[in-house]
Amino acid sequence: MLEASHIAAGVKKALEAKPDRAERFVIKNDLELDFLVFKDRPYEGVSSIITNGVSDICSEMPVEFIVTYDPNTLSKETDLLAFLVTYIKLHYLKNTRDIKPGHCFSSANKIIKGLDFNGIYTSEPCYFPEGCFKELNAVTFLWLIPIFCSEYEFILNYGHESFESFLEHEDPDLSIFNRSQLEFKS
Repeated sequence: MLEASHIAAGVKKALEAKPDRAERFVIKNDLELDFLVFKDRPYEGVSSIITNGVSDICSEMPVEFIVTYDPNTLSKETDLLAFLVTYIKLHYLKNTRDIKPGHCFSSANKIIKGLDFNGIYTSEPCYFPEGCFKELNAVTFLWLIPIFCSEYEFILNYGHESFESFLEHEDPDLSIFNRSQLEFKS
């Protein structure tokens, strides 16, 4: 199982925990990825899914993805693993060199079943302690933040730096997936 890879070993060491669950998905005939689920990481009451194997796709820009969420804010029909597989298949594989902190995209449809998000914003995983993944410095970990259409439009109109500044100043809990849209003051 890929769970024994250097990425998985580094993540387990960084989080000081073994994953509570690991699931493998075949994305293409020759591409298998593990999704490692950690409860109470980065902090109590919040879980994280961390990919294992995405970094093997594009050696020039090796990345792994993190989704951080409060399980109590998900509906019964929400399947975050299916969302991640779909994101990787339909967006990442077509845009490997464009995915970095500040990248965002929007869809005409909801991107996660049971939730009202229409897009994804990529950021550094700031909920984790600084330097948490330092032993895996050849790999960039990107936090996938589900966003609403209005948040996507804000990023397009004012830039990702303004969005990051807003997030730092207002400090919304982005692990809450049944959250309201962020309200931007003019």
